[in-house]
Amino acid sequence: MNAKLNLSVAIYAYFLIVGISYLWGFWLPFDLNILAFADLADIIKSSVYPMLPAAGFLIFQSALDGFNTTSQKKYEDYVAAGGFYRLYMRFLMVINYSVLGALAAYICYVVVTEQGYQKLKGIYPLLSALAFYFFINRGAYLLRIDVRIRVFVLLVLCMMPTVAFRTGNDIANKIKNLEGNYWILKTSEPCKGVDELIFLARLGSKYLAMSKSDKSVCILQDTTIQLVKANTTNPVAVALPSVIIKP
Repeated sequence: MNAKLNLSVAIYAYFLIVGISYLWGFWLPFDLNILAFADLADIIKSSVYPMLPAAGFLIFQSALDGFNTTSQKKYEDYVAAGGFYRLYMRFLMVINYSVLGALAAYICYVVVTEQGYQKLKGIYPLLSALAFYFFINRGAYLLRIDVRIRVFVLLVLCMMPTVAFRTGNDIANKIKNLEGNYWILKTSEPCKGVDELIFLARLGSKYLAMSKSDKSVCILQDTTIQLVKANTTNPVAVALPSVIIKP
């Protein structure tokens, strides 16, 4: 019973971390502490739908990495065989160290050049990489699992918070720059001095929207609103199907 309870708490805590990561990434371009407005339920449910494509790609990529992984014993056998196999394994080692070097250089550049919470763009991949390389070589139970399965599972678990953060950040930057499709929010209680609102999120009883003109964030209490989808392929927004939401 305790084991099941502990597992449930761990799973809930993990998905809470993933949800917080997505929200941090999404609201970072707006300089808004979204945790002051979001409830625990909002943190998880607001990240599920937009995260699905990125999570699917991460799982696919991790499966490929796990499939191509070579155990330490096989590596030593290939090296001992000499000839082509030895050169091939040396080549793979060079590729791996090159990727790690490029990742380390990127992380250092972001952490040094970015300001404030923008440093999270470098800190997230750093923590994910450290967690992966720590768990991949630690724990008697983990080491008993086949290396391919171990690589697949740990890559997904360790990288998901980073993927969530990057996904939220990319989506928010596109909305802020009015790129792609977005929803125009129309309500009977507009923010003072705001000409047009771009819908960002609904958290609990609050609607959060961005002013199209000055990029400020407007917070509206529950009310009847209309969402009109706009297409930015044309400089003038083209009205697409709308949605009416009532409290």
